[in-house]
Amino acid sequence: GLLRCGGVIEDNQILGNVDPYGGGLSDCDGTIRRNLIADNFAFGAFGTFPHLELIGRGGAFYECDGLIENNVIVGNEAEEDGSGFYLCDGTIRNNTIVNNPTKDGQSVFYICHANISNNIVYQGENESIADPLVDAQSYVPFLCLIQGFEGEDSTGNFDLPPLFVDESGRDFHLQPHSPCIDHGGGSGVTEDYEGNPREVDGTSLQGEFSQNDVGAYEYQGPYIQAGDLSGNGLLDPLDLFVFQKDWLGVTNASAPANVNWDERIDSLDLLILMREWLE
Repeated sequence: GLLRCGGVIEDNQILGNVDPYGGGLSDCDGTIRRNLIADNFAFGAFGTFPHLELIGRGGAFYECDGLIENNVIVGNEAEEDGSGFYLCDGTIRNNTIVNNPTKDGQSVFYICHANISNNIVYQGENESIADPLVDAQSYVPFLCLIQGFEGEDSTGNFDLPPLFVDESGRDFHLQPHSPCIDHGGGSGVTEDYEGNPREVDGTSLQGEFSQNDVGAYEYQGPYIQAGDLSGNGLLDPLDLFVFQKDWLGVTNASAPANVNWDERIDSLDLLILMREWLE
């Protein structure tokens, strides 16, 4: 991995490294952006047999205190804690942080006194899911998708499936109707992981104002009418059919009919659908 780098680290692939303190990057305090940081392992052993001590802190990042933005961070692991981040301060924003395995309930973020915002922190169907993914000693994130999040509503964090294009194939672009579209806050980030422009108005649900999408990828279109539940580009009776099917429980709360992303399919979603029909 990288050690004690203080400049700009961008457009790299940091893959498959092993180190007890920061499998991917350690003590790098500059700007870290638009990198793929994947499959690194924080692991080491000290002592002699039979008294070996296994250690490993910060699968992706260890004590990196600069600006970390627009990175895809996937498949990193730590023997101890912080499969994603360990003792990282600074600013951590607009990253897609997915399927970083944790052991024995350890956290993806561990003691990170950072400004954490607009990130996707998601383990998918990973059997080893920490509770919580962001430990209690870290600063509270804002406007993030955090799997299993149960904190205060005032933080703007939410727990919904991100609806990636192909999670198993590591294509983390956002599908239409992803709850991450236009759900972030203005963070000063003007481009995404691929260099595409930020604050593209992707959905009618947020009105005429666009916001950053949550995660490393900004949805580039086509523009989504929140009431177009069938995805055919029209507001028509087929959308009512989809809504009825979802409301009756044929599909779950992550279905298109959950228009306002509140984890319920109810009359509020129907009101949004009717409003768009009348406009």
